[in-house]
Amino acid sequence: MIPGHDAVGRVTAVQGPDSAGLLGRVVTIDPSACCLRAAQPKAACPACRRGATNLCDHQSYMGISAPGACAELVVVPSARAIPLPHGVSPIEATCLEPLTVALHLKARIADTPGDVAIFGAGPIGLAIARILSSERSLRVIEPDDARRAFALAEGCSQVFRPDEIPLPLPPILIDASGHPSVAGAIERHASPSTLVVLVGGPLELSGRTILTRELQIRAVKGGRGLYPEALELVRLGFRTSHWTEVMVPLAAAPAFFAEWSAGERRPFRAAIEMKG
Repeated sequence: MIPGHDAVGRVTAVQGPDSAGLLGRVVTIDPSACCLRAAQPKAACPACRRGATNLCDHQSYMGISAPGACAELVVVPSARAIPLPHGVSPIEATCLEPLTVALHLKARIADTPGDVAIFGAGPIGLAIARILSSERSLRVIEPDDARRAFALAEGCSQVFRPDEIPLPLPPILIDASGHPSVAGAIERHASPSTLVVLVGGPLELSGRTILTRELQIRAVKGGRGLYPEALELVRLGFRTSHWTEVMVPLAAAPAFFAEWSAGERRPFRAAIEMKG
């Protein structure tokens, strides 16, 4: 599989009059394919008809279940090529996916008042914290020292190690880590009627705990096509460029990935420069 799903590039060729305005433009790519953003539009599936394009029956995801952007040329439907507005840099636009997920999550919990605890301070967890911080009190729980420091620098005032979580936990718990230890923390400490939101991956919560405490379980899969909204946030001043701590020349990418896999080098985010 060719990797790469947070991509920015310049359009060098188009097909058809509807995409002529994209020629020469710098665009970011929505990595999620669905009925409504297909090269050849088809009858929308039930999920797409109700706006849940992230749950499309025919979905594929660039760089994960479909070829990604680490290639000389990338071909996508024009509906998934989103021009960068004035004032948004390419490096900022490579950080949009966490914002789209955070915006999707914000909508998913809009009907539930209360404070929030976020497990995991990676790009998605941090985006969620920043998106929610203007309207909710929140805590961030993160085991990694560097990521806790990053979250503090981003303005998250309540940042804790997993062994120092202040109790009781708030009524909304968001897992943005996908780590199995989060399930244990929820099993031990979640209060009755807590809303648990899964973002980072599946958690093995016992049916008994869910039943006896009447836990509410929701999931947030991807960004639901909210790239224009995320771009507008960045244009209005939501800074993301500093999240990318390392720019890796293409020739150095194999060595960088080897160091990453060995745990020798773990920046918050890294971007590959496809051209020198």
